[in-house]
Amino acid sequence: MTGNIRNRNVRFYEEKEADRRAWEILHSEAVRAFPSQNDFIIQAINDFYDRHLAISDDPYLETREKEDAFADRIVEKVEQKVLGNLSQLIGIYLLQQNILATGNDARAENYLKENGEMQVLSSGGGILQNGGEAETEEPEENEFLDFSFGG
Repeated sequence: MTGNIRNRNVRFYEEKEADRRAWEILHSEAVRAFPSQNDFIIQAINDFYDRHLAISDDPYLETREKEDAFADRIVEKVEQKVLGNLSQLIGIYLLQQNILATGNDARAENYLKENGEMQVLSSGGGILQNGGEAETEEPEENEFLDFSFGG
């Protein structure tokens, strides 16, 4: 390489938590994945500054990132529930299609009465008989949710 080399010394004070943490990061296993500590420091400075500029140009960037992450978690949970209940949902759909195709509402209604009314609940078990237990899992805390209704 040709060109000028510029050197800058950095002091890490052991009594300062931020300095000590930076020193530990600089000497961690993760940094060894880079060609050198110098390359890591340059990339860290550039990434930090690019993010700083993006946030200063768009002050809602961080909030949107949090909202997107929250939406992704919701989608993932819904997908898990749907896939966990898929066979039961298909069975109910086919039963309904059979009722519509044959016009035999009474026969299907009798079947459901004889076997206990079936309910689709949002649980890993899918369809539960009356009296079955559904999940009582609480949603994760999120600053964007407001469950209060009314004024």
